[in-house]
Amino acid sequence: MPVLMLINTTGLDYDDRLRKEVLSLQSLGHQVEVLAMEYANKPGQREIYGGILAKTIRLRSRGWFARTKGIWFKSLEMYAQFLVAVLKTRPDVLWVHCLGFTGLMPLFLLLRKIGFIHRLVWDQHELPSDSLLSSKIYMWLYQILVNGCDAIVMANQERRDLIHGKTHDKLRVPIQVLNNYPDRCFQTLPRSELSESVLDWLQGKFYVLAQGGANPNRHLDELTTAIMQQLDVKLIVVGPYQEFQIENLVRAYGDAWRERILFVGFVPQLDIAPYIDHAIASIVFYATLSSNSRLCAPNRLYQALVRGLPVMVGPNLPMQKLVLQFDCGVVVDHSDVQSINQGIDMILSNREHFHHQALIAAEQMIWDEQNTVVESLITER
Repeated sequence: MPVLMLINTTGLDYDDRLRKEVLSLQSLGHQVEVLAMEYANKPGQREIYGGILAKTIRLRSRGWFARTKGIWFKSLEMYAQFLVAVLKTRPDVLWVHCLGFTGLMPLFLLLRKIGFIHRLVWDQHELPSDSLLSSKIYMWLYQILVNGCDAIVMANQERRDLIHGKTHDKLRVPIQVLNNYPDRCFQTLPRSELSESVLDWLQGKFYVLAQGGANPNRHLDELTTAIMQQLDVKLIVVGPYQEFQIENLVRAYGDAWRERILFVGFVPQLDIAPYIDHAIASIVFYATLSSNSRLCAPNRLYQALVRGLPVMVGPNLPMQKLVLQFDCGVVVDHSDVQSINQGIDMILSNREHFHHQALIAAEQMIWDEQNTVVESLITER
């Protein structure tokens, strides 16, 4: 069955959830194409994930407005390009990623109603903002859009429960959960060495890994402060960071921070394994200021566990519950430097135990075991 996926993403090479969904559909015998808007904003066509056709679009309006300006115009241009592509492709199944396509959903529902497309799946990677969740008008519209789809996808049970509560269980379409577990492909990647430059920088020291980059809600300030107080543990940050964060470190520590903290930038998903395999822990912090982050259970949490790496998490409910259930790491107050340092010390003292428990947890967290759910999304009402 032909499936067209629409997504606005940082980059196809870095979107592991998309990769897993596409490969699951392919393994189940379905033909998949991807139409994407990438941060790089370059049009083109290429093969991804070992043979899947992907097309990317370019927004000319990005050149007309500053980054935070002209949002409505940029959105309209993006919507127009995606809509034209859907009309040209006429897929049996349209799989829409994220809430960023909410403005297009009424048109997609119309195409579904007249039989132009045969099935509509809405994969909601994130929750609506708390202000929207509290808006009766928005939730009324949201309920209408959801009930017009054939299937809704969310990333964990806690988010599904929240939406059911906010809609007072009036959704006619069941919400299916696809947890952000790694697939067997990632789990079985052969262990390989870090690059020579990273090994030279480490100088034989232990390190903890922060896979979420330096995004503002990841409590990087508290983590870097804690690391600068450690004698034998360094920090490697994988993912995006901004120049002002480097400037803040220079103001606070001069050049001394460069011996303790390493920013490596974006790393393709399947190239992250060496950073995981040689760390003593993965640090997965999210601010708890919104329902979205409070109920987050990110891909990188499970990536660490399936490679046997203990994790350190904050008080976010799904992550805290998992760590306490399997005793595969430590829960700390991510806003408290002393608590973070105590967590690092605890992991150093119990590495073998936490490693063993992580491997036990991993066997219950494999993406491929969810293939029956993936199949049901495009075949069942």
